[in-house]
Amino acid sequence: MSDILTTSSRSAFASKAVWAVALGASSLLGTNAALAQSFTFAPPAGLAPGSTYRLVFETSGTIAGTSTDINTYNNFAAAQAALSTSLPTTTWAAIASTAAVSAVDNISCTGSCLTDPIYLVTGVEVATQQSGLFATTPGGTNVTLLSAIDVTQFGVTLVSPPSPNLAYVWTGTKTDGSQGASGYDLGGNIAPLAGQQGLTSGQYLYNGNFAPTNLLPIYAISAELTVPQGSTSVPEPGTAPVLAAGLALLAGLGWRRHASKSV
Repeated sequence: MSDILTTSSRSAFASKAVWAVALGASSLLGTNAALAQSFTFAPPAGLAPGSTYRLVFETSGTIAGTSTDINTYNNFAAAQAALSTSLPTTTWAAIASTAAVSAVDNISCTGSCLTDPIYLVTGVEVATQQSGLFATTPGGTNVTLLSAIDVTQFGVTLVSPPSPNLAYVWTGTKTDGSQGASGYDLGGNIAPLAGQQGLTSGQYLYNGNFAPTNLLPIYAISAELTVPQGSTSVPEPGTAPVLAAGLALLAGLGWRRHASKSV
C-alpha cells in the first residue's frame, strides 16, 4: 500500500475523522473515575505464576499527531494507562512512529520480552509475540492479529460507528512497523498514517492518513510483566465492559463527545 493517498481518498478519509475523534473520547460511558472503579485487572487466564507477558490497549483519550518527539506519544500512553488504577505499574510505549523512531524500535525490548505473548487488558490474546504485530515487509499483508486491539485501558470494548464512517488510530506506521514516508510519520507536515480500529489485518496500523492536527487515539503497549504468585484468573472477556457500562448507566452518566475541528 502506498503511503500517499489520492486527493479524493484523503478527502474521503478526512470526512471520517470526526467519527474517529468522537469515538476515541466518547465510546466510554461515564467518567474515567467511574470506569476505573468498575474494572479490576487480573493476569490472563492460563498463565502460570512466574510467566511473562505484555498488555496492549487502545487509549480512551485522543491526541494530535503534530509532535515529532516519540516521547510525546509514549508519555500519553503512560498517562492513559495511569487512569486505570488496577493495571500493573510498568512502562508503557506507543505503537507509533516518528521520523526518528519506528514503531518496531519504540516498543522493542530485550531478552524473553520479545517473545512474550501480548494480551488485551481483558485477557484476550492479540499476538503470540511482538513480531506478530507486524508484517515482514513494508506494505506487507501477512499480519493477522489473534484479536483486534479495540479495548481501552478500562476494559471497555470500542464499537466502530456504522460503515462507511470508521474509527481511526494514530500510528504514523507502515504495516511492517517502519515509519511512513517523510511527512506521513507522526509529526509529519502532510498527513500522518493512521490505522483502522477493530481490524486484525495490517490495516490496524495503516488504512488512512489525516491532517496532523486531528485528535485520534493511539495504541499503547506495556513492558514485560510477570504473573505474580497466587494470582487469580481474569474475568471472562466482555464481563468488564458490560459491568463498566452498566455502572455508568446506573449513575446516570451520558455520552461525552469530543470532535476535531481540523481535518
